[in-house]
Amino acid sequence: MDISCTLPDMKIQKIGGGQKVVESEDRISQLSDSLLHHILSFLPTKNAVATCILSTRWQDLWISVTNLDFECSNYYKKEFKFSNGFMNFVEKVLLLHSSNIKMFRLKHCGVVDSFRLSSWIYAAVRRHVHELHLSFRMETVLMLPRCLCTSKTLTVLKIEHARCHLQFASTTCFSSLRTLHLCDVTLVDDLSIHRLFSGLLVLEELKLCRCGWWNVKRAIISIPTLRNLTIDVFCPGLKDECQIKVNTENLKYVSCTSDLTIDLVLDNLSSSVETHINFESSWSHPKVRSYAENLFRVICFAKTLKICDATLEGIHCSFMENLDLLPTFVNLTSLEVKARVMSDTSRVLMGILSNSPVLEDVFIKEVCAGKLVRNPLPQGLNSCLKSCCLQCFDGRPAEMSFVTILLENATTLERMKIHCSQYLTGEVKMLKDVTKQLEMVTRASESCVIELLKHGGPKTEKIMLQVESHV
Repeated sequence: MDISCTLPDMKIQKIGGGQKVVESEDRISQLSDSLLHHILSFLPTKNAVATCILSTRWQDLWISVTNLDFECSNYYKKEFKFSNGFMNFVEKVLLLHSSNIKMFRLKHCGVVDSFRLSSWIYAAVRRHVHELHLSFRMETVLMLPRCLCTSKTLTVLKIEHARCHLQFASTTCFSSLRTLHLCDVTLVDDLSIHRLFSGLLVLEELKLCRCGWWNVKRAIISIPTLRNLTIDVFCPGLKDECQIKVNTENLKYVSCTSDLTIDLVLDNLSSSVETHINFESSWSHPKVRSYAENLFRVICFAKTLKICDATLEGIHCSFMENLDLLPTFVNLTSLEVKARVMSDTSRVLMGILSNSPVLEDVFIKEVCAGKLVRNPLPQGLNSCLKSCCLQCFDGRPAEMSFVTILLENATTLERMKIHCSQYLTGEVKMLKDVTKQLEMVTRASESCVIELLKHGGPKTEKIMLQVESHV
């Protein structure tokens, strides 16, 4: 077989010194238009347009690219002329572009004129855009074009960092929209919000982050198809009462961060799988405790719960007079406490454990102090708990007490991971003392494995030793 016939055509030239240089044939230009369009779709639009100078073969290829990606991120380092030139470039591309658009992305850190932006949106919708990503600043009210609010092809809409007042058309019906992100925008009034949320027919993912609710009295989010919900409420200085009511029964993921200036009511969360709760409150609002209690009570059906420092403190402030009022987490199987458990919040931790009868997995960032009572013992420890992970472990009395309670009572515990702090890892004598104490604890589960891990992140997890039982 002639092997030369399987090799690409090549030209061999000699340069000074007799060195040979192999020039291969331009294979990229021989690819089909559809494949070249696909390759160009991964490039920023300014780079895709620049390929027109390569050869006549490439001259018009960019015109049919399905993804348009415009970014002007160095506005503050350039003169206004540069920003204006960028906007002119966007308009020229849209004027010459000939194919339908799958994704249109615009990121501009400067101020964008509302008329120009509306014309760009109109051009994208006219080309049956599927995904629209907008990040900009605007000093006026942005009335989203009616053609966008009634688009039948739009599946993803993300408006971020706009810092503008956002208003929706009187006729709003997103028949295909499945993902909606609104971040750093001010929602104009109750009517505009009602138009939006009543027109989301098949929405599955909703993200509302740092939106302005100052002109809103009441907002109702009732979307049967909704699966993922992220709400980040931060309205310092809000004087009037505002309520956001979420009523949807098919949620699988809920993430809520709130400064507790707004009454956030979550109804029908019985099927919620994963719940993140984060309070970022100064506790100065007159109804802050009431709002915190309302928010915390409705997540008692969650299967996975993640709470942080401020949330743990918030629960303590809300229920400090009577921890018996804590709800029962009937479905909770996984608890992640990304917080430093202190003296006051240790009672809250034990209260949550006591009210979680089917809890299987526990992750705790750090137990610093507190009286971790043994009576009454958490119900789920005897029959359900399978794994426990402790981070930043120093061997403090409170930490040892907590570990001892779990080991002595968790009959189904299979594994306990203890991530030793950098301090404990470096103190060889203290580490040996901690190991001996753990060896002497009577374990309710004979099959339980205790692993002491070296300080570091999950990707650098390294087992130093396994603690055997000497009882």
